[in-house]
Amino acid sequence: MALTPGVEAVRLDLNGTLTVTGGANAFTCIIDYASKIGNTPTGGLQLNDIPDANGDGVNDLAIIYGSFEKQIIYQIPPLP
Repeated sequence: MALTPGVEAVRLDLNGTLTVTGGANAFTCIIDYASKIGNTPTGGLQLNDIPDANGDGVNDLAIIYGSFEKQIIYQIPPLP
């Protein structure tokens, strides 16, 4: 599996924390355990930017599965 240019590593921990490292693409996030039905079937997997879903001031991500389920990935704001 190829990484996005600039991404050096991707780590998924058992607690649902996802860490992406490498240049401007570095971020940490928490994957919501719940998935919701709501989008049209895609036939594949999509990763979309979405507006802030949890009120912390940072935009989040959504995984849209081929079966039309949606799962939110909450980006953790960077430390000051």
